Parts: sequence; C-alpha cells; structure tokens
Amino acid sequence: MASGPMALVDFLDKYVNMCEKKRVPVLSTVKKTLEQAIDSGELPDMLKLCGTIPELKFRRIDDDTLESIIQPMAGMSLVRQLDLSYNEIGNKGAHILAKILKDDQSIEVLILRSNSITADGAVAISKALTYNEHITYLDFSDNVIGDEGGMAIASMLQVNNNITHLSLSNCGLAATALIGFATVLQSNN
Repeated sequence: MASGPMALVDFLDKYVNMCEKKRVPVLSTVKKTLEQAIDSGELPDMLKLCGTIPELKFRRIDDDTLESIIQPMAGMSLVRQLDLSYNEIGNKGAHILAKILKDDQSIEVLILRSNSITADGAVAISKALTYNEHITYLDFSDNVIGDEGGMAIASMLQVNNNITHLSLSNCGLAATALIGFATVLQSNN
C-alpha cells in the first residue's frame, strides 16, 4: 500500500488524467485538498465531497465523476474519512467503490448518505466490507436499499464486527432485514 506525500502526487496525477479521459471536470475541492496535503507533507484526514459544498451544489458527483476520484486510489492509503453524502452516486458507483474498499487499509469512516444506491450497490459494498477490517463507521441512510440490501449488510456484519456505527435510516428496510439485524446483533454480543 502506497502512502505519504509521493503517493499524493501520484494520486493527483492519476486523478487529473482520469478526469481528462472520462471528460469530467477536475473538482477543485479534490485538487486543493491534495495540494495542501502535498505542501504540508501530511496525508489529509478527510476527503469531504458531500453534495452540499458550494462546488457541488449544482453539479453533484455521479458514477463517472466518482470513478475518476476513486480508481486512482487503488493500492494507496490516503484518507481516513470519505464523505460522499448528498450526491448522485448509483449502483455503478457503488460497484466502483466496492473494488477499492475490499483492499483499502486507511478509510475508517464512509458516509454514503442520500445518494441513489439501491440493493445491488449495497450488496456490492457489503461484500467488499466482508474483507475490510478498517471501516468502523458506515452511513447508508436515505438510500433505498430495501430488504435485500439490508440483509446483505446484516450478513456482512456476521463476519465483520469492526463496524461500531451503522446508520440505515430511511433505507426502506422491512421486517425481514430488521430480523436479520436483530439476529446478528444478538449473536455478536
């Protein structure tokens, strides 16, 4: 796993190239965060890309934009917190994120609140988190993942008991998923 200032330079170069390749704009928030970290010689603690920041207010992060940010992170340990809330990330983006999360060793906090992720995306991320022992905080609130997505998360929690905070409000969970969570919580105690 690459980390440190040189990894940041490498990530910034790969990010800009990926944006050009996918024909998506380079987000100044990402660029500024990385440039400040490079100048200070310290890794950034958080990459805050929530759709409520001024730059993203009228152009939220979608699956293609997410891919240009996330794919260059492969094999690097860069940030501890990744906030992607209030964007337009769908199942394609969830699958892209899942590929990185499976092996990531730095992200501890993942906030996906209020995107367009459904059961398919929740299943992909849950499978990846089965192998990820570093995430302790997961927020999936306001994504309509339904019972199938809820059951996938419950199944993941049977294997991964490092997650100490889980938010699933307004996810369309019904009795089946809630029973699954109750069972997991009871067996993990």
